[in-house]
Amino acid sequence: MQKAKEKLGKTIVLVLMFLVMTLAVTAQRNSSVKLRDKKIELGSGMSLITADLMAIAAETDLFLRLSERINLSNEQIKKLGELFLDLQKYSLRKQVDLDIADAELRRLVNNDRVDLAVVRLKVKEIEALQTDFTMKKIETVLQAVSILTHDQHLKVMLLVRELLEQKLLPSASQS
Repeated sequence: MQKAKEKLGKTIVLVLMFLVMTLAVTAQRNSSVKLRDKKIELGSGMSLITADLMAIAAETDLFLRLSERINLSNEQIKKLGELFLDLQKYSLRKQVDLDIADAELRRLVNNDRVDLAVVRLKVKEIEALQTDFTMKKIETVLQAVSILTHDQHLKVMLLVRELLEQKLLPSASQS
């Protein structure tokens, strides 16, 4: 009788975990659809964004660091600062979520019995978190680029190329 109760309890926990995971994945998909449908206008001639520029800008406050060299206005500095702060806050929250999901995954695979269906759901959850974070970085960089004028954009491209040639910045292929 006791074993039957334990088994029932484990089954209920697994079903609840499955439902929570399903709801989380569904919510992630719905938010991904919204992002995917969003369009960011860069302006004429601004589509020459290189992979290096995207990678570097997504990891740093590149445009703010170059503000004097590309002649950013006070309004542009304010907007870019807000974007960078928002990305930092988002990044911290996502990293905590990823750390928790990773710890849960380690716990799941370190059991005497490993339920691959539950592990698969946890891996998908981790992948969804990583995808959302990557998309947020890309979206933020595109928003930042859209704040720049065409001349500022060209200056950034030239400065990034110079810094890459001088090996003062890592290229996207080295990341």
